[in-house]
Amino acid sequence: MSRIQLYFTAFLLVTLSFSIAPVQLNAQAETASFIIHRGHDNPIGKIEAYKYDTGDGFRYGMNSKSEFGFLMLSYILNLEIIADFDHSMNLLACSNLQHLNDNVRCDSKTHWGQDTYQINENGNERTLNKPINHTIARLYLEEPLGLTETYSEQSAVFIPMDLTAPHAYTLTLPNGRKTTFHYEKNELKLVEMHTLWADIYIKRVEMVAGK
Repeated sequence: MSRIQLYFTAFLLVTLSFSIAPVQLNAQAETASFIIHRGHDNPIGKIEAYKYDTGDGFRYGMNSKSEFGFLMLSYILNLEIIADFDHSMNLLACSNLQHLNDNVRCDSKTHWGQDTYQINENGNERTLNKPINHTIARLYLEEPLGLTETYSEQSAVFIPMDLTAPHAYTLTLPNGRKTTFHYEKNELKLVEMHTLWADIYIKRVEMVAGK
C-alpha cells in the first residue's frame, strides 16, 4: 500500500468514526450536536448524537452525512451507529453501518444470544464471552466516569480508555492512534485526534437559550 493510500485510509478511519447526521426523535430524547473540523477552522461533517428510553431500556445513536474531497475526487459518507441497552445498562445489540459513495465500507453487528454475544463484522462471524456495558456511542452523551474501556461498535473489540487529565479520556484505537474526549459538567465538549494526514477536532455546538 502506498503512502498516499495509507494517509487516505487514516483519514477515512477518522471521518468514518465521527461523522454522523440528524434523525427524527421524540421530545423526550436527549441530543447533542457536533461539528467535525480538519484543523480548527475547516468543517468536514456534522454529528448528531441521541439517547432515549425505549421502554425496555435505552437507545444511543449517531447519524450523519458528510462530504469531503481527496486527490481531486469527491466523497459522500453516510454513517449510522445504534446501541441498545437494557435498564441495567447491559448491551442488547449494537451496529455500525457505513456507506462511502453508496458502497458499504463497514457493516458490523453485535447482539446478545442465549449466553454470549454474537458478532458479525463485515460477514465474519465470531462470539464474545464478556459483558458489555458501555460503547463508543455513549461517549457523546455522558462522561465515562470510572471506566477503563469501552466497546467499539465498528471494530467489535474493547478499546482501552485512560483518564489523562481532569475530565479528559484518551482511547487507544486498534490502529494505534489515540483519541481524546474532553468533558465539562458531564457534557462532551471536544474530541481531538491527530493523524499523519490531518488533525481532527470535533467541537460541540452550544445551544443558545431561547433559540
